Amino acid sequence: MQNIIIIDDMKEHIQYIQDIINTMNHQFQIQTFLDIHDVLLHMNQFPDHSIIIIDILLKNHSGIELAKELNQLHKNFQIIFISSYLEKATEVYETNHCYFVYKPESKKRLPMAIEKAIHQIIESQKVLTISLKDKTKIILLNDIMYIERIQRYSYIYTVHETIKTAQKIKDLLEQLPLQFIRTHNSYIINAYYVSEIKRTHVILNNQQPIPISRAHQLKLKKQFHEFLVEQL
Repeated sequence: MQNIIIIDDMKEHIQYIQDIINTMNHQFQIQTFLDIHDVLLHMNQFPDHSIIIIDILLKNHSGIELAKELNQLHKNFQIIFISSYLEKATEVYETNHCYFVYKPESKKRLPMAIEKAIHQIIESQKVLTISLKDKTKIILLNDIMYIERIQRYSYIYTVHETIKTAQKIKDLLEQLPLQFIRTHNSYIINAYYVSEIKRTHVILNNQQPIPISRAHQLKLKKQFHEFLVEQL
């Protein structure tokens, strides 16, 4: 059963969101929070792959800042922002999130946002299988930040560990979906971790710079645009 966590400082808004969710053709386990301090106290126990619906304006706290804290837990949450203020929409791009819902359009947009979140949860559970000398390693795709080729080995850098394999960059890329983009003969990045693209390098969320070769500049821009369109 899919977990949904609703964070809003107004009880009637939480009930309104729940009523919309209850019209959907899915079964959900719903947990609600009115008090931000309760969220901060319990968020380490939120189940992996939860859908978290957050009002951007909360008493004495920002929903944007809360989302940043949730992002740091690396638990593959799908965050849906909801707000009555359209001017807040641009601020959500400071976070790793799934969707922004304008409250007056909630009946139409919230089910769409939740369906997208469910799809992304399914995608996030896809894996890359690597054959090592004495074992087979299974890696969640969404845990991979980037891959680097150094001499005869490829190094897969994840949020948890670094994995060394003899598999070539080209062979690894053939197993990976659109979000993985080659920036250089020796590098592949996961677009989900991109913070900024400059002319000569990409900066990841952890501030790691990844070089862009001239040969890959145009394809990088095109594929990253396709990735962004897919997220809409």
